[in-house]
Amino acid sequence: KYYKQHGTTLRGMMDIDQVTVTVNALPNVSAGADQTVCFGDNVTLAGSGASTYIWDNGITDNTAFTASSTTTYTVTGTDGNNCSNTDQVTVTVNSLPTANAGSDVTICPGSSATLSASGGVSYSWSPTSFLSDPNSQTPTVDVD
Repeated sequence: KYYKQHGTTLRGMMDIDQVTVTVNALPNVSAGADQTVCFGDNVTLAGSGASTYIWDNGITDNTAFTASSTTTYTVTGTDGNNCSNTDQVTVTVNSLPTANAGSDVTICPGSSATLSASGGVSYSWSPTSFLSDPNSQTPTVDVD
């Protein structure tokens, strides 16, 4: 846009000048997609769409940190024209399951026992020897 300025002195002298005002577009800043992690997992947040990034909550752009609770983070991105814009990302932190392998069992050779786990949605027993299915919540131990 052009703006004209007309100036007149007390003696009636007149001059005209103009100034150009350029309106730069705001940067299209992105904080990235929302994330879901387990308690204690490392998270790396990285802004895009600008030149420099400042995060709230003490986060440094593109540097891993340990997530401990569900939080919405805001990034402010500034481009080469010194224009800034913001975006947000939510990091959802899920609590860790409480794994329970059940009670200890004692068996004799030639007999079997059923183990019973709880606290998760999938299971992986180890060592896998003598187990009917090491990925079952209730595998059978069969000792020959």
